[in-house]
Amino acid sequence: MDRRALLLVLLSLGCSRNKAESAPDAAPPPPPEPSAVPAPVVTNAAATARPSVNVLPVEARRSRVSKLEEDPALLANADTLRKHFGGAIPSGLVVQTAVLTMPGRVALLVADGGKTGTSQDQPIVLVLDDANKLLWSKERPAGGIMPPVGKIAIAAGPKGRVALAICDAPTSSVALREWDEESTAFADFQAMDADGCDDVSVLYWAKRGWVIAAARKDGVRAQLVSSDGRLEWGRGIPLGARWRAASPASLAADSDDTFLLAQYAGQDQDHALVYRYDAKGAPVWPNGVDLGELPRVPAGQEHVGLSIARDRPGIVHVKLASKELDVASSGEIVKGR
Repeated sequence: MDRRALLLVLLSLGCSRNKAESAPDAAPPPPPEPSAVPAPVVTNAAATARPSVNVLPVEARRSRVSKLEEDPALLANADTLRKHFGGAIPSGLVVQTAVLTMPGRVALLVADGGKTGTSQDQPIVLVLDDANKLLWSKERPAGGIMPPVGKIAIAAGPKGRVALAICDAPTSSVALREWDEESTAFADFQAMDADGCDDVSVLYWAKRGWVIAAARKDGVRAQLVSSDGRLEWGRGIPLGARWRAASPASLAADSDDTFLLAQYAGQDQDHALVYRYDAKGAPVWPNGVDLGELPRVPAGQEHVGLSIARDRPGIVHVKLASKELDVASSGEIVKGR
């Protein structure tokens, strides 16, 4: 299969809109060049916050919700969620929230996390405006991919688009799926032959494309996919460190030319490490910055929380299972919390 082919028949499944008419399924023109507007981020603030579009990019914020009242965006769309989950909303929802490059819009990936909070059963994508009004949804965001479908991560894209990175278990690869700002199927890329994918992370890096990181038991394999589908790092490159289990990567771009990868690592004792790479995937720091020894990380909390403050360029806030701190682009640990 041509890795850059537009497999729109897969994308046409499972789409609904909050409008009377449906989006056409006709093949769109080739993807345009990346937008010059940097992607915004979701910090640790409430999901209703809408950061400015010039905030440095970071992957979608991940959270667990036991009651809809904990998240105003979900509460405002309770009827849609009840319908999707068959009348009863699960008590343990896992949510990813990505601020889009179209001002005022966010995309949510909502799924049933199961008893442990580590599953992604019955996923649904919701795109909301700044009043939490539903603009469109995808009830089967992985529709067309041969089951069993693995983990999914959501991200922004240029010109208001929405992207999903999907672990394709039967082929041990990662797919990258896009919809445009009106919910129309835009593109499907075979992003990486990952030789396995236990978990996945994706960062939209303005002007460069998407950094995708597939976590496996023997480490992380990463790929940079340009907005027109070019695989910038060949078959993918190894990044980060190894852990006692597959260690998902958390991603944030601390500048236009570099990004950070944070993850749990170590064998006998849990640590958290942060690495810095350039656009070719080459390390900028000689080694990862060790954020210290940690209590054993509970299952389901393997993703390190990252955010970047608008008023502190080059400073990345790191939220671990047991503590929080800030790391500068120099590799210095600026402030512990």
